[in-house]
Amino acid sequence: MESDGYRYAVPYACETVALYYNREYVGDPPTTTARLLEQAATWTSPEQSGLAFPLTFYNTAGYLYAFGGRLLDDAGRPMVDTGEMLVWLSWLQMVRATPGVVAADSYGQADSLFKGGAVAMLVNGSWALSDYLDALGSDRLGVAPLPQLDETRAWPTPYVGYHTLMVNPVRLVEHPQAVLELLQFLGGPEAQQRLAVGVNAVPTWQYIDLANAPLLAAFVQQAQLGRPRPVSPREQSLWDPLDTLLYNVTAGQEPVGLALEATQAQVEKLLGLEEAP
Repeated sequence: MESDGYRYAVPYACETVALYYNREYVGDPPTTTARLLEQAATWTSPEQSGLAFPLTFYNTAGYLYAFGGRLLDDAGRPMVDTGEMLVWLSWLQMVRATPGVVAADSYGQADSLFKGGAVAMLVNGSWALSDYLDALGSDRLGVAPLPQLDETRAWPTPYVGYHTLMVNPVRLVEHPQAVLELLQFLGGPEAQQRLAVGVNAVPTWQYIDLANAPLLAAFVQQAQLGRPRPVSPREQSLWDPLDTLLYNVTAGQEPVGLALEATQAQVEKLLGLEEAP
């Protein structure tokens, strides 16, 4: 964990989103988005759906990047009203309209449906793994990387966040060697192996033995395909406007083109980039 060339924290676990699936309904998890939607359409009854997909920016950002989109250009200006953002939103509109897909506006709704066995697949994060194991059991629960995007043949790159160990500067000055040794231990392989086995924490140490933990291994594979979650407040400040944009467009509240134009103006103002009168 570095900023401006300085290391400020040691990651002891990571988190990202992947595809959960219920083995009772899904034998081989889909590896492409076309196959994902085909499988989702297998279950279209009121009691059983194929896929729950919470349409939040965090859960869907990996596919924005698969379409070639970006949040900011090299000069730090927002890239909202772009062709890549347009095709990403249009694709999400199509996903929402697909039979068998529950495009959940609420994380809690999607979470409850999957735990109750009412949906066969779910896009969600590694933080929910222990809950889903409790609800479904290891025999029924599966995890796979997010499917490849058929339109571009690119793999989605979801954000990868980290749980970090940060140092109290007072203790660092008073006990520098002890602090260093503690960080090396808590961020090292022995402690990470214990966390993986004990609380299903996705390790950052590449040599952790996950032969008996295939669900964690799937999240490690997904994290290797992902991208670091931005630490820039400038970039993170765009997430709320993009969440609103995504909801308004996919729910049919606003036409895509007008919504993109309005959100571009909104984030330029937010970042202090609007032109002076």
